[in-house]
Amino acid sequence: MIQRLQSLYLLLLFIFSAYLFFALTPVQTDTLFAAYYGFVLTPVLSLVCLLWFKKRPIQARLCVLLLMVQVVQIGFYLPSLMQPGGNGESILVVVLSGIHFILLLLARRGILKDEALVRSVDRIR
Repeated sequence: MIQRLQSLYLLLLFIFSAYLFFALTPVQTDTLFAAYYGFVLTPVLSLVCLLWFKKRPIQARLCVLLLMVQVVQIGFYLPSLMQPGGNGESILVVVLSGIHFILLLLARRGILKDEALVRSVDRIR
């Protein structure tokens, strides 16, 4: 499972998103409840995506879904970051969501490469 580079990206994504979830759970009382779903969905879906390493098409679709979750999460916290006196919570969420976005792009690219390799080998047989 960890011999593939995209599995390492997904593992890092799970670690960072779990940290973000547990670090910001007590602070979530003043933000929108919809933004809280991003903190719950990201670690769960990244773990599911990591464990379904044999189902590459589903893994690629989950990466796209996670990319959309990250865009929405950045969209919720970016306006509060742009206000004067933006809090540290917003900075942490936007930076880590940007890192999540990059890791997901790299993981999806690796998954699609693996899928193309498997399909090319199947054509040769």
